[in-house]
Amino acid sequence: MITNNDLNRLYEWGKVNEFPFKSVPSAKEYANRPINYCWLKAGGDSPKTGSYVFHFNKRVVKGNSAIEKILSNDDIIFASIVLFDPDTYIQNHIDPNVYHGIEYKRVQIPLIIPDENCYMVWKGEKIYWKEGVFQCFNVMHHYHEGGNLSDKPMKFLMLDVKISAEIEIN
Repeated sequence: MITNNDLNRLYEWGKVNEFPFKSVPSAKEYANRPINYCWLKAGGDSPKTGSYVFHFNKRVVKGNSAIEKILSNDDIIFASIVLFDPDTYIQNHIDPNVYHGIEYKRVQIPLIIPDENCYMVWKGEKIYWKEGVFQCFNVMHHYHEGGNLSDKPMKFLMLDVKISAEIEIN
């Protein structure tokens, strides 16, 4: 289970830390501007065993035992900090299945939301982001879009979690 306390700790940690961002190459397919990310936990095939294993971004996560413990949860497949530049629009899309057939949903933790021009359209409804207000969406099975139409960057901590994961969001 991923608890509300876990999400609050991630929010507090993500809000005050600086992260080394890189541009996401695949974002060109559905975004009008580059999207920048800093991965925290990722998985991949082990060259030695061929099995799927998880890794932490040692420069960012190692040494913070509370964050390592939360991200070690087997229900969390991928975790990253994502930075959307001002005037970024993400087209209507469904997220691909990229985790060896493991279906996932996404927990979005808004860290910096400059103003009311930051939103997501989910099932036809426009949802306006608020800092520290967590949301969970089945991004693999429903079309969605969004944007940061403000004049300042917008930052999230995103967790891709197994579709079966229990998440306590209050």
